[in-house]
Order: sequence, then structure tokens, then C-alpha cells
Amino acid sequence: MFQLNKTSHLLTVTPDLLLVDIKKNLAAEGLFWGYHPLDEIHYSINHYLKRRIPNLYYYKYGSLSDVVNSAEVELLDGKTFHFKDAPRSAIGPDFNRMMIGGRSNFGKFKAVTLIVNAMPEKTSHGILYIDSKQQARQILRDLMGYFIQPLYFKYIDLDTTDTLMSDLKIKTAATECV
Repeated sequence: MFQLNKTSHLLTVTPDLLLVDIKKNLAAEGLFWGYHPLDEIHYSINHYLKRRIPNLYYYKYGSLSDVVNSAEVELLDGKTFHFKDAPRSAIGPDFNRMMIGGRSNFGKFKAVTLIVNAMPEKTSHGILYIDSKQQARQILRDLMGYFIQPLYFKYIDLDTTDTLMSDLKIKTAATECV
């Protein structure tokens, strides 16, 4: 199942769909899902839901349970239950967060409604060369203090920067980015 509501930017899928296929179908519609796991993207959505694999885009879109609007779950006793999204100010348990990462201990997902976003017209990237992880942490704290929410951060060693630059199709001249 792949039911897209372009007006409300909600996508309902069965958990057996592969993440890579969902991303391709959404890109064809000019949309994307603000979740990219710190894992391979060639698994089913169920794989990520059961394990609550962290989101690389956490700083911009939130955790996996934040980008899942609602879920239909078959409980262990065979009953079907629909978890709906509630306002963040609501009091009481957040069943979506309980099920996501529950490793099927409470039930299994039958359908999941995801919050999708319009594909940005333009993106910009920045690469900072920082001498140490300690300095990188301080810069991250400062950026967050100024309410600058980057898409993601990654600290890499200098010996892997050439691979990164070629992957990003950035030309380098000596030690500077062009």
C-alpha cells in the first residue's frame, strides 16, 4: 500500500515496503520523508520501526517517532488498534513512541502514516574543517545556541575527506575547497 495525500503531506504505507522505494516514489512526486537512518536504506520500514534506528536528519525533522504521524498495530491478542497523533501538549502516554522501537513485543505494525515534506527548491551545504572533536562539539553547541539547526553533523578523519569531496562532487585545489 502506498497512499499519498499531497494536500496534508501524509503518506500511508504498509511496513513491508523498502525505504529506498519509498524515497524514490516520493522524489517522483516532488516530496521526501525527513528520515534517513544511520544504517543501510535497503531494508523495509518495519526494520527501522522495530529498532528505532536514529535519524541522521534528527536536528531538522526529529526522531523516527516524530516523523511517524500514526500507526495501525495488530496487538499480541489479535486485536487491531489505531494509534493517532496527538498534539505535543496532550497529557498521557505516547503510544507511537512505545511501539516504535518495541521490537514487536507489544504487537506488529499493519500500516504506518508518515509525515512527508516538499522537496526544497535549493539546498546549501557547508563543510567545516575542525582540528579536534572537542572543538567540533563546542561549535555544535554554539550553533544550537544561535538557533541554527543544521541537517546533520558528521566528524570524519582527514584521510577520508578526499572520498567525501568526490562523493559531493566538490573540486579541491591543494588543501582548500573551491
